[in-house]
Amino acid sequence: MILRNFLPIEKLTIIAENFRNSKILPSILMQNHATLKIWDNDLSPIITLNDLLLNNSKAITVENFHQPQKQLNKFIKLWQRGSNPYLEYLRIDYLNGEEHDKEIVMKGIKHETNLRTRVRHFKPAGSNSWIPVCGGMDVYRMDGVKATIQFFNGEVVEMFIWFDN
Repeated sequence: MILRNFLPIEKLTIIAENFRNSKILPSILMQNHATLKIWDNDLSPIITLNDLLLNNSKAITVENFHQPQKQLNKFIKLWQRGSNPYLEYLRIDYLNGEEHDKEIVMKGIKHETNLRTRVRHFKPAGSNSWIPVCGGMDVYRMDGVKATIQFFNGEVVEMFIWFDN
């Protein structure tokens, strides 16, 4: 595989349709990238829950995600149990017009809702700038690490992981 000749790769953008059967090789997902951006412009589900769980990147963005919201709920629950220990930031874009239902995504997940006036600053992996995180819902991993989950415009979910509680 050609990517092995260029390791380590800090930032990687993948267009899923460029892979045979639009399946991204697990060996790519398991590498320790600072940022991984996956663009899925097909209508079939290319990025699965297992693909997200295999991922060792610090910051993951999936655009045009085609998985049911229950899968995102399951991912958050598995993160709470210790999966994806290196994850610092996750962004899921449902650009296909499917809207998020917070109730489905957060069902069965203990969380604390923050007021929008509560602002914290987050520095994503591979970035030199800080971004404001206003409000959101805080959830905790079994080791006490906190994450803030935000929902935007019914199409975007972001998860910010705070290692410095």
